[in-house]
Amino acid sequence: MGLGVISALVLPAAAAAEPRITTPLTDGWRFFQGDPEGTERRDFEDRDWAVVSVPHDWAIAGPFDQNAKGGGENGFLPTGVAWYRRDLDIRPEPGRRYFVELDGVMERSGVWINGHHVGFRPMGYVSLRYDVTRHLRTDGPNVLAVRADTSAAPSSRWYNGSGIYRHARLIETDEVHIPQGGAFVSTRELTAESATVSISVEVRNAAARTRSAMIETSILDPSGREVARTRGPVTAVDDGRTEVLSTAMALANPSRWDIDSPILYRAAIRVLGEDGSVLDDQVVPFGIREARFDPATGFWLNGRNMKIKGVALHHDVPAPEFLDLTDELGLLVMNELFDQWNVAKTPNDYHLFFGDWHKRDAADMVRRDRNHPSIVIWSAGNEIHDTAYPVQARAALRS
Repeated sequence: MGLGVISALVLPAAAAAEPRITTPLTDGWRFFQGDPEGTERRDFEDRDWAVVSVPHDWAIAGPFDQNAKGGGENGFLPTGVAWYRRDLDIRPEPGRRYFVELDGVMERSGVWINGHHVGFRPMGYVSLRYDVTRHLRTDGPNVLAVRADTSAAPSSRWYNGSGIYRHARLIETDEVHIPQGGAFVSTRELTAESATVSISVEVRNAAARTRSAMIETSILDPSGREVARTRGPVTAVDDGRTEVLSTAMALANPSRWDIDSPILYRAAIRVLGEDGSVLDDQVVPFGIREARFDPATGFWLNGRNMKIKGVALHHDVPAPEFLDLTDELGLLVMNELFDQWNVAKTPNDYHLFFGDWHKRDAADMVRRDRNHPSIVIWSAGNEIHDTAYPVQARAALRS
């Protein structure tokens, strides 16, 4: 008995899981250009497929063909269906949630995990996130399969890529967590001497019972020094529900984000359990600035009237790292979602899906990008042809 007690004392304690684990899904993908039957199955044989890393644009390698189905709009490059498959090296644990996140799949994408279909998205520019928890297995590799389909060509007025052409990742969280785009940092009551920073955090409870949570937020200045901290009250979050927990704090002598001095703060947000344990955490970069448009004088940034000088780098939602870069460099951005609404510009473009998908696509874009200080204009569309039909155009905008 004595030896048993000693052994129990020296055994290491089980390591607690990190609140949030993000694993890049960059390497180890198998790729095939074609549409074989059964490709989504876990046991599908893909050993002879090419091995690629993502981001991966399969069509850019050509061949160029003046008779290509997509024509000049698609750069005379090939179109069609392509598949990507990858093993996920995870063993699901009780009390945890697992999400696959894709920053962009061009286009009409489908996603499967172990043969189970978890989502479809027609637009290729929006970021995707799927909860794959209930389809994961503990008895071997979990297989992720992604189908990208550009065969309905032309579907754009320019070459917009093919395949998983942006980054991908696996995210593991507690059952109580911040959903994608669920943290929002805004500034109000801004003067030279002070700023009030408001933090709004969605907390989702995916457990089968009510859980209690609170948020604790630290504001870090550009040097990493903590300049403010606050903790909100404990809130009960019912099972299957999402609650918005909000708080605000004052900053003295704030440094403003500007084109000449793109100063970024960080909000370190932690979701705490009732016992103070960290259930989830997220760091949100943000800038403190005042931007407005005046019909008589134009654009104003931090009290300065200025002309916006730019380039025609627009049309559809940019990659997340593009906006990170514009924040860091002090560049102003018009974040644009659609190139068409209900009226087509090419035969197979987004007008086929606008009625069913535009609300979700618009909401996902805003939720993902709303903390970027470089965004000063939100565009609902470029050269939209619906404006020739005022009743239809107004209905689309109001929806």
